[in-house]
Amino acid sequence: MKDFLLLAGLLLALILGLIILNKNSYRGVDTVFPRPIEEVENSRDDKTIVLKLREQVTFNDVIIEPWAVTEDSRCPQDVQCIQAGRVKVAINVLDKNSIFVRTAELELGVPLTVNDVTIILTKVTPNPISTAKIIDDQYRFTFDFVAVK
Repeated sequence: MKDFLLLAGLLLALILGLIILNKNSYRGVDTVFPRPIEEVENSRDDKTIVLKLREQVTFNDVIIEPWAVTEDSRCPQDVQCIQAGRVKVAINVLDKNSIFVRTAELELGVPLTVNDVTIILTKVTPNPISTAKIIDDQYRFTFDFVAVK
């Protein structure tokens, strides 16, 4: 029994450590505390919010925080491409007490429903150009929040 409790405690510590490591792994950028920019509590109206990486927003007790661009293969605006490409953003989802719920990856236009909120990544700027790399601080993400009725 003693060995089981020790093993369970080590497993719990490992899981919590991975959650904390994931929350603080910002693609080589120094860890910064997220800055809540807007709270929209118990809204029946849809809302559109623009966020930077590591900023948070609360909508109907669901907090999201984009923390990494996991893919940006969009066609540069100064190039003619056969395929448009895509962009994906990793977000942390937290509850109203800022307790970590899950990590999700949002793709442009693909909805994600959490509790009573549907989240849609509707726009990512700037648009890429072939001669320059977009750095993390330049990204802006437009999210639509829809209260599920």
